[in-house]
Amino acid sequence: MVYFIQGQQTQLIKIGKADTVESRLRYLQTGSPDQLTVRAVIENESDDRLYHRKFAPDWVWGEWFKPSDRLMDFIAQIPTSNHRGLTVTLANRSVSGAPRAASRAKAREERNARRKTGQLRRDRPGRPAKSVDLKVVCARLERRESLRQVAKSVGVSHSTLREHLSRSGFVGGLDY
Repeated sequence: MVYFIQGQQTQLIKIGKADTVESRLRYLQTGSPDQLTVRAVIENESDDRLYHRKFAPDWVWGEWFKPSDRLMDFIAQIPTSNHRGLTVTLANRSVSGAPRAASRAKAREERNARRKTGQLRRDRPGRPAKSVDLKVVCARLERRESLRQVAKSVGVSHSTLREHLSRSGFVGGLDY
């Protein structure tokens, strides 16, 4: 199938091909800050390059084209399909990306607060988060325990522990 998908804010139109328009729309929407809508689908066509050449004067970038009168008239004459007007709504999504930026800022604030209080929190996929008191770690290192031994006993890698100790201002020897 050859599809014509348009961005709501940019108004640009993507001309492409796919076996299933729904999955292609979901894939494109994931990487796009613009709300995308299927404008038309040519069911029994598999060569999108024909349309790329036909609308080459309207080309912007990649497979994206300006919505010229010629292109919009062509799309309007394509017979209506089940896909026309299809959009994908993703939870917690905004065009500006503000929720994502806010969550990153909150995570950064939490990290900085943990560093100030001497807490190291290490999240690992599939495992519970660990909180490590850096004062205890420093005390053990001052007793000349090796960094690798201390890191292993608290459940973080020695390179992560070394990085956090250097950020917190620990001056003792960071031997391996």
